[in-house]
Amino acid sequence: MWLSAQSIHFAGVAFALLHVLAGIVAGQPFVVVLGAIGLLLAYGLWRRSDSVRLGSIVLLTLYVLMRLILGVFAWRGAGAAVQVSNIVAILGSMYLVLALGRLGPAFASKRDMWLGVFISKYLPLLPYLFFALFPLYFMVVTSLKTDNELYDLEAVPFWITGAGFTVGNYGYLFEETPYVVWLINTLKVSICATAISVAIAILAAYALARLRFRGAETFGVAVFVTYLVPPSLLFLPLARVVDSLGLSDRTLALIVTYPTFLIPFCTWLLMGYFRTIPKEIEECAMIDGCNRIQALLRIVLPMAVPGIICAVLFGFTLSWNEFLYSLVFISTTGAKTISVGVISELIRGDIYYWGQLMAGAMVGSIPIVVAYVFFMDYYVSGLTAGAVK
Repeated sequence: MWLSAQSIHFAGVAFALLHVLAGIVAGQPFVVVLGAIGLLLAYGLWRRSDSVRLGSIVLLTLYVLMRLILGVFAWRGAGAAVQVSNIVAILGSMYLVLALGRLGPAFASKRDMWLGVFISKYLPLLPYLFFALFPLYFMVVTSLKTDNELYDLEAVPFWITGAGFTVGNYGYLFEETPYVVWLINTLKVSICATAISVAIAILAAYALARLRFRGAETFGVAVFVTYLVPPSLLFLPLARVVDSLGLSDRTLALIVTYPTFLIPFCTWLLMGYFRTIPKEIEECAMIDGCNRIQALLRIVLPMAVPGIICAVLFGFTLSWNEFLYSLVFISTTGAKTISVGVISELIRGDIYYWGQLMAGAMVGSIPIVVAYVFFMDYYVSGLTAGAVK
């Protein structure tokens, strides 16, 4: 097998040796040292001692993460040999990270089984966690740098020196730009558009999931196809509609147009959730005297709260991040949303205010993060378990 213990051992030594050779050819002592470290760690996996093997795996994982960082971002202007060493190191690092899931339990003794489980289940996730969180980290670091630090070619872009730290970018954002107004506009548009869309989507999804009428299946597919139509094709006719309604340069234009892509998405999402709710519960409610609307309001909606909140979160996120409609329909500074206001006001010609841009992106992402943190349980919980025997 390609992930057998012997193949992993051989791959680790081979990649480390190639790394050392590439560093020698390029005349880069640091590359040679990194390759030698990888070689020693790979050799440690050959030892029979469980403790040596486990320690080698942990250290090798840290080495892999360091090599991924340096291989992707460092030596961009270096020679061919160094670039080859980077490619070799990245490929070998990825292979070894995938191999940790297979090697962990085999190298763990009974008393150290918890460490083996940690290595086999959690250490392989570190590279993916790194790639997921690195943009956020880089955004935070950039927002806290001075202009001199940002444009210093000799400065390391991944951290801040003592003299390069500042919170002035956030001060400039709130004092010199109408960022608070953009934030309020975005919040108002997102809440109103999401509320309207989810209310309509609940009725549409319930009808398509429960009622039987001619063309129901075709209409459900049509709803999904409508969501797939790109906004770049819709904003031209919608611009005529907005102008005819006299809503140009007003946030109300966004509240009217956002449901055009939110309603199909929320409807399709809720259709699948309503189908998981047993019909017998509604039938019992109707036997007790409820009509269809009462069964929906009193029985189905309380049981569909996780699905509804999921639709609300996705709809709110799509509204918060929307860019094209806001760019086309709004030109007044005081009516812009965050996604357009930050870019239009902080990019002037070929001048990019990187510190303020990253500060605006950082502050703008906080409401989304808070919403997902508070309602994350609704993604994994269901309220219908055990309702029907």
